[in-house]
Amino acid sequence: MTIIAVHSSARTAVTTAEGETSSVAVIATAPYAPRGPIIFATSESTVGITTGPVSFLTQYGLGFSPGMRVRASVPTNPDYWMEGNVTSYEGNNLIFNSTLTSSGISIFSNWVINVAGEPGQTGSAGPQGPQGPSGGPQGPAGPQGAQGPAGVAGPAGPTGPKGDTGVQGSAGPAGPAGPIGPIGPAGDPGGPPGPAGPAGPQGVQGVAGPEGPQGDPGPIGPQGPTGPAGSGLVTGVVPPLVVDGAGVASIADGGIAHVKLANMNSYEFHARIAAGVGPPQNVSSENVISMLSQRRAGCSITMSADQSLANETYTKINFNTAILNDGTMYNTSMLRWIPAFQGKHQMITNVHFKSGLLPGTPIFLAFYKNGALYKLTTGAAMADYSSVYLSIMDSCNTTDYYEVFASVMTAGTVVASSTASQSYFMAFQL
Repeated sequence: MTIIAVHSSARTAVTTAEGETSSVAVIATAPYAPRGPIIFATSESTVGITTGPVSFLTQYGLGFSPGMRVRASVPTNPDYWMEGNVTSYEGNNLIFNSTLTSSGISIFSNWVINVAGEPGQTGSAGPQGPQGPSGGPQGPAGPQGAQGPAGVAGPAGPTGPKGDTGVQGSAGPAGPAGPIGPIGPAGDPGGPPGPAGPAGPQGVQGVAGPEGPQGDPGPIGPQGPTGPAGSGLVTGVVPPLVVDGAGVASIADGGIAHVKLANMNSYEFHARIAAGVGPPQNVSSENVISMLSQRRAGCSITMSADQSLANETYTKINFNTAILNDGTMYNTSMLRWIPAFQGKHQMITNVHFKSGLLPGTPIFLAFYKNGALYKLTTGAAMADYSSVYLSIMDSCNTTDYYEVFASVMTAGTVVASSTASQSYFMAFQL
């Protein structure tokens, strides 16, 4: 293919058959120049608007080079974009350092990438405009306000000088008579004492005095020899029982005892696991473990209603409905769990966000211990909904307390579901 170029200054005189002279244009032909590099790309990479290095998977063989300034924008919403200089283009991977962005934090997967101009320098400030007209006339005075409260009393003034001594007044009335004086000593005894009279009746016995403090316990005596096996029942709290070789240690209903088994190749436990009457039953090792573990406590808590979460703010999850709450150790008003016993415990939580998410939205779910962040997990939404799960084990004291918090990075409002099978908190002793 050729290009026909006509230039008005390049003309040649030609004489016709009739002897007339005229000028004609000179026509030259030339081939197309070689095709230049393509510096336009599209990408379906999922990328959020941010500053710093960003990476896009584009087409191969494009003309992007390090140092070139480019703009990545969303064709369906041009108000969202990023600009920066290319740092590398290898294969179909384009990376540039974003230094200028639109407002808002959003994630998209549909991009176009073009060359962008360098930002111009900031212009000088323009001249100050004329002063605007003054406001309207002054309004009328408002009504007088109510009288304020009285101030506090000031300090007392200094004492004035002493006045002149007044004239002496008349004598006052006589005072009352004084108390009677003590009885004088007894006079000399008269005749000899008379005979003693009969004894009077015995008086009423007084009340008993308070019980004195308990004395210190005496030393523990030596252990006596093992007696023969008996069949009687032991009631109440008793000293340790020893069964050596063979024998039976029986404990009545409600009794507590420690039993030591010595020199025995095998043994069996007999007890009534449930309340009632009748002969004892064989107790398996699983039943023994179950009976020894009755002091363990646990809880299972759900939400009474859906909960909205603000953007990028750690919010306590409203776990306020108890399905199981041993010892009421979960406080449904303060939304926190306090261990009933010291020791190792496991805590599990799951929160389902039913709406308000975008694909790739970061989600943070955390346990707070004693009011501070303790354990954290993160996830990314796969659609406009998602769930996040967290399980921990901790060595707890009865003064500790635990709460569940969540935070989501999105521009809208996210709603946590109150469905019991999707959002819940559980804790139990190990």
